[in-house]
Amino acid sequence: MVLFSFLYRFIIEVRNFLFQHRIFLKSIKLNSFLISVGNITAGGTGKTPVVMFLARKLQSQGKGLAVVARGYKRKGGGFLVSNRREILMGSKEAGDEANLLAENLKGIPILVGRNRKMLSQVALNNFKVDTIILDDGFHYRYLKKDLEIVVIDATNPFSNGKLLPAGLLREPLSSLKRADCFWLNYVNLVDEERLNSLKKFLTKINPEAKIVESFYQPLSLIDSSGKIYELSAISGKEVWLLAGIGNPSTFENLARHLGVKIIGKSFFPDHYWYKERNLKKILKEEFEILLTTEKDLVRLKDIPFSKPILALRIEIKVKNEENLWRNLKI
Repeated sequence: MVLFSFLYRFIIEVRNFLFQHRIFLKSIKLNSFLISVGNITAGGTGKTPVVMFLARKLQSQGKGLAVVARGYKRKGGGFLVSNRREILMGSKEAGDEANLLAENLKGIPILVGRNRKMLSQVALNNFKVDTIILDDGFHYRYLKKDLEIVVIDATNPFSNGKLLPAGLLREPLSSLKRADCFWLNYVNLVDEERLNSLKKFLTKINPEAKIVESFYQPLSLIDSSGKIYELSAISGKEVWLLAGIGNPSTFENLARHLGVKIIGKSFFPDHYWYKERNLKKILKEEFEILLTTEKDLVRLKDIPFSKPILALRIEIKVKNEENLWRNLKI
């Protein structure tokens, strides 16, 4: 693993050097304001809720907006997931995160694919947008960003500090010098001393970057048909937790604070595509409700299940939100 991590680091550092010095690899500037929301670790930081938060806020301010995503683990070729009026792709074709964005961001075109430079140009030409949010954009350097946001899980910022595959880092920590903003998520789950230590560490790497602090707040519940339920609908119920996300412990923490009785839990890798056999084993257990995440729900819709399935809808709360827009200069 260490040898592969060394080779991976070499490749990443050569690639970054070529981009920095414009040797063979170059970044182009779009005729729009480009916001990148990414991370430096593999999964679990909460990028998608941050994208939704920013998109909704900017939409409410009258911005002409589009979201361009990679569509990780999609089974189709990608392209236009939502054209503002309707959703044109399912979760398998678009990927679970892009489909979730399309379902939650009405009136905002969502495009997905590997060539995000081309897709961003399509958004500009066909939807007349003035702002583009690049989901998972930190490592995509073919476009110049006006605002580079790096989302960091405050409970486990850099894993063991090693690069893939020995650790979870997608780039060396020195790459954080490119960031304009460190968005610290799950800050309610760490003590003040640990949080301050993280902020000092980040400031030492990049003194100019702004720091935003956020946490999740349960909003409501939703079933596979789109029906919304109050959070009280599961209070005191016996539930089984099901999740295939990067950091399932945060989901479990939210569930425990809703007053449910957790009978058991089944956690799978991030973006895992469920099969009937996975749920058949769970069905043998005694519980009232299968509780999952919104991201997982889009991957469960085509699987028959004899017990109620509800997904926990969450929203991001930003500490000192009144200072956010001034600090980020959006």
